[in-house]
Amino acid sequence: MKAMLFCAGIGSRLSPITDDIPKPMVEFMGKPLIDYTLSLVKDWGVREIAVNLHHHPESLERHLIEDWSNTFKVRFSRERVLLGTGGGLKEVEKYLNDGSFLTANGDFLLDPLLDISKILEMHSNNAAGATLLLIKDDSGRHTPIQTDTEGRLSYLGELLGEYEANAPRYSFCGLLILEPVIFDYLPKGRPYSVIAACIEMLKQGHLVQGYMLDGYWQELGETESYLKAHFDLLNRQSPYRSIVEDEGRFSFIQAENDLRHPCCVGANIHSGAVIRPPVALGLSCSIRDGGVVGPFTVIGEKAEVGGGAELSRTVLWGGVSVPRGIRLDGEIAYR
Repeated sequence: MKAMLFCAGIGSRLSPITDDIPKPMVEFMGKPLIDYTLSLVKDWGVREIAVNLHHHPESLERHLIEDWSNTFKVRFSRERVLLGTGGGLKEVEKYLNDGSFLTANGDFLLDPLLDISKILEMHSNNAAGATLLLIKDDSGRHTPIQTDTEGRLSYLGELLGEYEANAPRYSFCGLLILEPVIFDYLPKGRPYSVIAACIEMLKQGHLVQGYMLDGYWQELGETESYLKAHFDLLNRQSPYRSIVEDEGRFSFIQAENDLRHPCCVGANIHSGAVIRPPVALGLSCSIRDGGVVGPFTVIGEKAEVGGGAELSRTVLWGGVSVPRGIRLDGEIAYR
C-alpha cells in the first residue's frame, strides 16, 4: 500500500514556532512530529509515500532523505501555492491511482496499537470509496461528524446533512483510506479539500463511511493541544509514554524519590535545583542551582535551565537554554 502525507500547511495556529519550520518538523519528545507518523505507516507495511511541501520545505525534505530514504521510496510534490489536501492529492494522482491508498495529516499522534488491517478489511468488504477514521468527540473544538446506523456519513458540518442532537458526535482523526475514484472529484491546479471531494462522492452514490477509533488520538496543531500531548504522556495517559521510555532518551520523574533516574541519562541536576513531578528530563540536560522545574514540564536533551529560572507546564526543546531568573508557565520554549 502507498500513502500520501499532507505536510504543506504553514501551521499558523502554532506560530511563531512554525514561522521558520514546517509543522511536521516541530519537536515532540526530542523528535520531529512527522517521525511518529512515519513509524506508524512503516509498521502498517507502507513502503512508498508521497509528501507535499510548501512552507520552508528544505528542512523536511532533507530530513526525509537523510533519515527515512532507506525505509520508504519517497516522492515529493512541491506546491508553489497551497492547494489544500484535495489539490495536493490531485498533484500525485499518477503515483497513487493503481489501488487503495491511505492519506494522513502531519500534525497528530495516533494510537500506535491501531490495527490498520481491520480498517482495510472493513473498507474492502463494504466496497467503500472512502473510509474516514473517526473518534467520539463532544468537545465542540472540531467539525462535528455523524454517521447512520450502517456507518455511512450522514452529517459533516455545513457540507452534509442535518445534525441529530441525540446521535453520537465524532471528529475526523486525519487518516483516510481511499480508492482512486477520489481523483474524479478533485480539481487540478487549485485549492480544494479531500473531505469536500468525499462528500461529492457520497452524493454520487459512492460509499463514504466512518471507522470508529477506540484508542488514543491527539492533534498537535495549536499550543493548547501540543502541550496536552506532552501532559498526557507525563500523566501516563498516552501510549507514547512506553515508546519514549524504551528509546531511553528521557527519564520520567513521577515522585520526588524518582530522582535517581536522571543519572541513567546523564542529566546534570545541581544540588540547589528543585524538581516538582511529574517531569521528563532529557539526555544530558542541565538544571542549575536555584532552578525550579515542574510540575508537568519536559526538559529536552542538552537543554539548560538557568539558576533561579522557574518552568511549570512548559515544554523546553532540546538544546535550548532558559536564562537565569526567567519564569515560564504554559509555554513552549523552542529554538
